[in-house]
Amino acid sequence: MLLIAGIYYPVSQLPPPLPVIASVIPLTYFLDAFRSRFGFTPEYVAPLMRGFGLSAWYIVAAHWVLQKAIHGTRRNGLMLKLSA
Repeated sequence: MLLIAGIYYPVSQLPPPLPVIASVIPLTYFLDAFRSRFGFTPEYVAPLMRGFGLSAWYIVAAHWVLQKAIHGTRRNGLMLKLSA
């Protein structure tokens, strides 16, 4: 995961299919913002906004999935079976 996010080198150095995967990892944008502070050319526009936005989206999506899972286990009675 860290290699695809570009922790050791910029994402532009990755083979063609991997930058698409790196674009859905929030760490990629934070690393790009960090590099730009040291004088490297940024690869993305507003990387901090994208990184925080993507992180927030993942938090909301994870919360929604967890709520659906809890609702499903309560409806099936599995929650009560596992608690005893």
